[in-house]
Amino acid sequence: MPTHERPAGQAPAASQRLPAPRRRRSGDETRALALAYFFAPDARTASLRNTKILRRLPEHGVALTVVTIREALCVEGDLGRGLLESIPGQVRTLRTGCAYPFARLGELAARVRALGLHKPASAAQGPDWGSGSAAPAPGGWQRFKDAVSYSLAVPDFYCGWLPYVLSACIEEAVERPPDVIYAVGLPWTSFVAGYLLKVLLRRPLVIDFMDPWAQAEWSDRPPFFRRLDRRMEAFLARRADHIVANTPEVAHDFRVRLGIPEDKLSVITCGFDPADLPPPSDRRDDAAFTITHIGTLYGERNPRNFLRAVEAAVAEGAVPASGIRVNFVGRLEIRDPELERMRRAPELAGIVRWIPWLPQREALQIVADSDVALVIQPRHRLAVPAKLYEYAGLEKPVLAVADPGSAIDNLMRRENWGEVVPDGVEAVKESLVRLFERFRQGRLKEGRTWEGRGDYTVERLAGRLAEILHRLGRRQREAWRP
Repeated sequence: MPTHERPAGQAPAASQRLPAPRRRRSGDETRALALAYFFAPDARTASLRNTKILRRLPEHGVALTVVTIREALCVEGDLGRGLLESIPGQVRTLRTGCAYPFARLGELAARVRALGLHKPASAAQGPDWGSGSAAPAPGGWQRFKDAVSYSLAVPDFYCGWLPYVLSACIEEAVERPPDVIYAVGLPWTSFVAGYLLKVLLRRPLVIDFMDPWAQAEWSDRPPFFRRLDRRMEAFLARRADHIVANTPEVAHDFRVRLGIPEDKLSVITCGFDPADLPPPSDRRDDAAFTITHIGTLYGERNPRNFLRAVEAAVAEGAVPASGIRVNFVGRLEIRDPELERMRRAPELAGIVRWIPWLPQREALQIVADSDVALVIQPRHRLAVPAKLYEYAGLEKPVLAVADPGSAIDNLMRRENWGEVVPDGVEAVKESLVRLFERFRQGRLKEGRTWEGRGDYTVERLAGRLAEILHRLGRRQREAWRP
């Protein structure tokens, strides 16, 4: 049965056994089995990064099979349809189901509340802790519920993918034994599956940390589960044959904290595909100074202080209301009363536009039509958002609201792509006024350098990944050479 038609998660017949590794010449192409939950047509950022790099591997001599989720499970699959169509025919794709036990528990709790069996908290019991106030210490019952809930999310909310991905990979290995296994996290469930396949198939394993795991500052998991995350991360990292880190800072953390040797670590960042970028836009002399942010706003990516800075700059007359425009393109997933007030404030009504999630090229076109690209990511020490590399691909000066000494700050200083300011109203306001003055003088791009952006094209990144896969694949084949 063709791979793409195989029922998702179908186990091999009981009579089938995994074959002994085939002996092949060391010069053959490398067969790689990639575990990537996020993949086209899913339109989320993780899917864009995975798909754009993996689709290039056949150009570098890698025979690739990708194991991912069914299209019906992908988020905003219609927006990612073009990305799916860009995958070359040489890439084999196995699509599986996935169970979501944590989500099912939430649905059960919602039914209980609907039946009136759960007594809601009264107003006297305290405020809505989703509004940004500090929550009280949970009681014994809440701790028990948290323990039950988070036990269904080990190592993450996608743990229900494990049996499906293992079944699909074992069936694939019977037909086409891989030389190397490549697992991408998030989700971390793919690392667990990759390790089990490494043991079962006796193949080398590459794990790719697309984001920090145990050191993720934005994690809201209870302390016990944070400790469990650290133990699982250390166990898997030390047993993988090679580790790919998304930033130099993550690689340094692994060397120092986990003692991972230098030759077992590589850095492959996010990047951009020049073919996916819209053409440069001709800005009119009379156009307003335009700043654009693309992507989902959630957690610490709160634009509240940025908007306060815009309000202050306009109120003080440093920037005229008619001379500035701000675009936020994508989802807003933050519950913040002050942010909601500013979204409705008449002072910002003619300045700020909130645009729903768009296909990537359309979103990037809005960036291309702007003067400055915006990043909001404070209190993230190790991570760099993928949008920053796309901004550089468009040669747009960047205003990054981020912490000094963070991975974003280090990258911006190395490449000279723009300004980094801390998440404070006064600091952001001063930067806005400074950028506005440079815009009026026609000097926005003055002093910026873009020569180094070629290091971040997906073709270059795919080449680095292919080198790792080929090296381990050759080692595997030579180990079985007669």
